[in-house]
Amino acid sequence: MTAAGTTSGPTALGGAPERTGVAPPGSDRAGRVPSDIPPAPGAGDAESSPPRIGPFAVAFGALLLFWIALSGKFDALHLLPGVAAAAGGALLTLRLLALPPAAAPEREIAGLPRSLPRLLGYGLWLAGQVLGSAVRVARLVLDPRLPVAPEVVRIEDGLPHPLSRLVLAHSITLTPGTVTIDADEKSLTIHAIDADAAAAVAPDGGAATGRLRRLLSLEG
Repeated sequence: MTAAGTTSGPTALGGAPERTGVAPPGSDRAGRVPSDIPPAPGAGDAESSPPRIGPFAVAFGALLLFWIALSGKFDALHLLPGVAAAAGGALLTLRLLALPPAAAPEREIAGLPRSLPRLLGYGLWLAGQVLGSAVRVARLVLDPRLPVAPEVVRIEDGLPHPLSRLVLAHSITLTPGTVTIDADEKSLTIHAIDADAAAAVAPDGGAATGRLRRLLSLEG
């Protein structure tokens, strides 16, 4: 017996040694791998495609605003490092966004600055939901009867791309009483503290889904 990939001794008829190794996948019977195999779809796209101006501007603007909010300074000593950090972070972010699957269509990402009023409105609405749910959860916990009845619900949000579903999942988790515990391509799995909390997100994500559609220009 011989090891795989080695040759055995001469045959009884004096012929050439017999090769007993296994040909690599995709090769012919002689073990040759064809050189004209087309590359995998999308291979090299992330490295070869130049950064897009729209998504870069959105990422750069968001990171620079975050830097300014943290520093609170507008002099060159503080702004120039912020500009450099925001530009570097935006370029790195674009390389990640170029990898499949796409977070969202490019036109929707580029259109986010025009949706700034809707974005602020969504943030204020979510803050109100967080405060209201926090009060309700506090009442449940402080109630001597402790009327907590946890439920796990699965919702079909119908949102078309990962970015919108990511925002929905985090919005649900930020709201006291509900936590997103799993996600797949079509649905989210939510843990709710009681039936009222479950009803607020079932069956399609509740009011947050409609607001996200308007925020991301998915509907008028």
